[in-house]
Amino acid sequence: MRRGLLCVVLLLGCSSEMATVPPLDRSDLDLDVCTRGPTGVGALSPGDPVDFLELHGAFGATERVGERCSGASDRAACEDALANLLTPPTWTTRTGGGAPAPGEYLVYTRGDEVGAVGADSIASFLAPVDDVAEAAFLGAIETKGQVDCDAPSAVQVEGGFELLMIRTETCGGAVTENRVFVGQDGSTEILERALVREGEEIICP
Repeated sequence: MRRGLLCVVLLLGCSSEMATVPPLDRSDLDLDVCTRGPTGVGALSPGDPVDFLELHGAFGATERVGERCSGASDRAACEDALANLLTPPTWTTRTGGGAPAPGEYLVYTRGDEVGAVGADSIASFLAPVDDVAEAAFLGAIETKGQVDCDAPSAVQVEGGFELLMIRTETCGGAVTENRVFVGQDGSTEILERALVREGEEIICP
């Protein structure tokens, strides 16, 4: 059973002004995300397999697996289509400072098909999500946080995975822990949230 969102707040009700509290309970977490195999793009297994998958960020391609256009009947046409792809709505996996964090998206080739995957299609592109590292990829998009690679950070539950993601604000350094559910269909939901370290009150550049 998934638990409802727990907000730890200064006033009655749920708000963004969370009180500083102890870290979230980790006692049931038994999966070490970072040592079970590939992470990042290497962990992704689209529901409809692809020949090539590449992560694009603000400064171009940052990670890739496979060989681009390797399954295309006309390789030159495939390369041309890749060069002319439009950028889809992007996601971010970290917080911004005075400016938004750089966006990311995926590019793939599948036979003669060339495509880009953005924030509006990443869940359906990856479903079914049956690997914890793949779930962590989606959890990072939902929370703008990362798993702790020094300790177990996830547990498999009915319908998906629950992961503890640590979010550090780029501006001020506040640290928030988020327990997020990632379903087999790629859906995400933050279940619990706790501000475990207050940030400095600074003006971000």
